[in-house]
Amino acid sequence: REYIAGDPLNRIHWKASARTGELHTKTVDPAAVMGATLVLDLHADSYVPEKAESRQELAVTTTASIAYLLQMSGEQVGMLTNARDAAEVARWEVGAQQSLTRGDADESVVGEGVSTRLSPLLVPTRRSPVQALQIAESLARVLPGDSLTVEDLLLAEHQKLPRHAAILPVVPIVTERLAMVLAEMKLNGFASSVFVVDNEAGYREAASLLAPHNINVFHIRHERDLHEISPARIGQ
Repeated sequence: REYIAGDPLNRIHWKASARTGELHTKTVDPAAVMGATLVLDLHADSYVPEKAESRQELAVTTTASIAYLLQMSGEQVGMLTNARDAAEVARWEVGAQQSLTRGDADESVVGEGVSTRLSPLLVPTRRSPVQALQIAESLARVLPGDSLTVEDLLLAEHQKLPRHAAILPVVPIVTERLAMVLAEMKLNGFASSVFVVDNEAGYREAASLLAPHNINVFHIRHERDLHEISPARIGQ
């Protein structure tokens, strides 16, 4: 590719530069992604009402399938999502119903009694033979949320994520803001690929927004599309 200010000198492709008269930089495609943190967007407002439920189910299936693929490839894998945890929601609702006064109810949602139902659901990124199972068990409890957008989720949590693992958002749509967040994260050392779920127009828009940043985009229209995904194709 063409040289960008800041590229290290040992990456300059001198033969190509001499041939073209313009500086070019060598690029290296990894043989396999060095693990990944899957980022599942289940913010309710991200999904248009039409086919919302089926697309959310496909997003969950996509996340679980890629987690299994990475584990079987011997890679580390984790998951982060803005979905609500059904178990936490149930515990919070029971606690609220048992509160005897308005003051008790207030205490159940502030301070030390804050319900983690509004907190991001995280399976830490690591290499483990049961990692995909832990992710699948977490995915079995997810519900669409209405707190953090996927952009705000990444901004709030990215410092806790390992930079040597790729970021793999599974999303219904890529906004300009999400494209900029991912581009900034890539500049800070995170490799990334994006999976757009059943959205033809959204996939084309995502490709247009992310191409300038050399971020790959995959369109998952059906579960069978997942059979074409391999570690060598993601996280570059």
